[in-house]
Amino acid sequence: MPFRKLIDNDGKFYPVEIDAHKDLALLQYTGGTTGTPKGAMLTHANLCANTTQVCRWFVGAREGEEKIVGVLPFFHVFAMTLVVNMGVALAAELFLLPRYELDALLQTIDKNSPAILMGITTIFTAINASPKLDKYDLSSIQHCISGGAPLPLEVNFFEQLTGCVLVEGYGLSECSPVVTCNPLT
Repeated sequence: MPFRKLIDNDGKFYPVEIDAHKDLALLQYTGGTTGTPKGAMLTHANLCANTTQVCRWFVGAREGEEKIVGVLPFFHVFAMTLVVNMGVALAAELFLLPRYELDALLQTIDKNSPAILMGITTIFTAINASPKLDKYDLSSIQHCISGGAPLPLEVNFFEQLTGCVLVEGYGLSECSPVVTCNPLT
C-alpha cells in the first residue's frame, strides 16, 4: 500500500471486530523437526495467553520499569513472544540490536543496564568465552531464558558473572511458542 494512501484518512480509529479464539493473528512459519516449512496458525488468544504465561516466569518483573535487550530476530516466534509481546505487556523499554554481534551486545548491556536478556545457547556460551568480559558490567541482568537448544553445564559461569539464574525454555512454534521453562527460583 502506498504511504500516501495509508495516511489518506480522517485519523479516527475504527475497531475491527474479531473472535480472539478463532481468528488468526499470524501464520508463524517453521521448519519444525522435519525441516519442511509450514505455517503454524496462531490466534490472538494463543499469543495473548502465551505472553501472559511467560510474564509469570519473570518473578518480580515490574510493569513499566523493566529493560529488555533484544538481539534475537523478531521473525522467530521465540523473540516475537519473549521480547516484543512480553516487552509490550510489561511496558518495558526495549534495546533492539539489528543482528547478533557479541561486542555490540556486551556494550548495550553495559551502557543501558537491562534486567532481561533472552538468548540461545550459543549467545550465552559466547558471552562466557569472551576475552573482553572484564571491560563490561553485566550485573544488571536479572532474568534470562535460553531456547533453541539444551544448555550446557558451562552456564554456571554466566550465572556467577551476572548473578541471575539462566533458565532453559522449551517450546514449539505451534504453541505460540513457550511450553515450559525451568523454575526461575
